[in-house]
Amino acid sequence: MRSPTARGWCGRPASSPALPWPAAAAAKALAARPLAAASDAVASPTSLLMYFDDLVWLPDPFAVTLVTQVSINRLDTVKLTLSMWDGPVAIAVYIEPRSAQERADETVAWAHRFVRQQLRQVDGVQLRVAVKLVFAARAGEAYPINYLRNEALALVQTPYLLLLDADFVPSPHQASRLSELLRTQGAAYDPATTAFVVPAFELLRLNGASDVPLTAEALEEAVHAQERITPFKGRNFVPGHGPTNFERWFGSSQIYSIEYADKFEPYVVFRKHNGMPRYDERFTGYGMNKVTYLMEMRAAGYRFVTLPGVWCLHIPHPETAYVKKFRADMDDRVWNRADRFEFAALMMRRYRLGACSDADAS
Repeated sequence: MRSPTARGWCGRPASSPALPWPAAAAAKALAARPLAAASDAVASPTSLLMYFDDLVWLPDPFAVTLVTQVSINRLDTVKLTLSMWDGPVAIAVYIEPRSAQERADETVAWAHRFVRQQLRQVDGVQLRVAVKLVFAARAGEAYPINYLRNEALALVQTPYLLLLDADFVPSPHQASRLSELLRTQGAAYDPATTAFVVPAFELLRLNGASDVPLTAEALEEAVHAQERITPFKGRNFVPGHGPTNFERWFGSSQIYSIEYADKFEPYVVFRKHNGMPRYDERFTGYGMNKVTYLMEMRAAGYRFVTLPGVWCLHIPHPETAYVKKFRADMDDRVWNRADRFEFAALMMRRYRLGACSDADAS
């Protein structure tokens, strides 16, 4: 267990109680424990790689793999995503034992059969999907969302990848469209330090497949009607996607630059390389797990630009158990924010921002 000690912004012992953070409750919580590293997260679950027999990675130098994660009881959601995406996919699937008495080999056997059976219902899926099965040590553990994302990232064999959550569907033919945009307009940007933003919208209610717009014109009409579709979290968390600049996007046919802002958490396409950030695995369940990843991209020197003509759409679904727990548990929310501030301090040291450096960790 980590021993409690007060820390300042760079990770040095605090010389003053006046900490430079906006949330007093989170600052008070943070003062009770030191900075954490990703290795302080929950113990890693057991993983099993499952390739479909006919999987083929595309040789295209601008090919894009969709990277996502999902729990086994929500595979129907990702099946819709797969049906709309025309490129390779890397998925991490999380599996809990069905009972305390179930043996590990039994869990592996039924999960392997079930995932294969479900995903094969999507046409052509065996040619383009790599799956990592991730088994919980026991039922009821915190959902290891960032561990799952890292497991899926490790599967990617194409030059580019799109980070997307499983409850989003991409616009039609998006893999092909992204490759073309990267080959043409994207050539003006440094591939090692550019995050190409795919604008995110949300469907407020789903009555049938016809509610999902298939053209940018239909999407714009629905958004301006303000009845069925809005910019994602545009009604309750504007910082998350506001910098995308949706009104400019509707009128643009060219990539345009945008400014990163605190809590910006877009879905992005970028080039895979050894120096790219990994998700911080201390973040489990709900809250700040993706915000912190984009924060590190910005700290690492990435610039953000918005792509024209492509988008993703959030499909409504009942709240998951871990979201309900987060909303109901004040302590959980405070510790989550404290983790975010710890993470920000870690980024300032790692990338030598301001007056911070790695030496400040000692």
